[in-house]
Amino acid sequence: MTSRLAVIALLCLSGAASANRLPTAFHRKRKRPIAVPRVAKKLDLQRARSAYTAGTKAYAAGRYDDAIRSFRLAYKVSGQPALLYNLSVAYERKGQLQGAIVFLEHFVRHKRKTYTRHHPDIKRLRERLAALRARHKKRPRR
Repeated sequence: MTSRLAVIALLCLSGAASANRLPTAFHRKRKRPIAVPRVAKKLDLQRARSAYTAGTKAYAAGRYDDAIRSFRLAYKVSGQPALLYNLSVAYERKGQLQGAIVFLEHFVRHKRKTYTRHHPDIKRLRERLAALRARHKKRPRR
């Protein structure tokens, strides 16, 4: 009986010692993200593309709620900033100017990081944002 307890204690202690030597991917102090396998990235890319395609079809058919849902999913999966613009336009077509303003602001902020401030696209986007804000202020409150 004593030998069984000794073996169990030895196994428990060896398990605790090996737990301290987990691969670095499991340590909480890791600064860099763990690499995602290529298969997962490809699946995410396919998922984002199919969501984008569904969103463009829904937008063309005038189903803006479905388009917004699909564009949100595509942005969540891919992180492509162009989808922020698509979301802004879909919200505008739906008549929800506040949503259109929010997503266009995010898009302009992202564009400013990637381009210079004097880039023609930024100027046009800021003009569009100002026009949306003016339309939103003129709308009667419900």
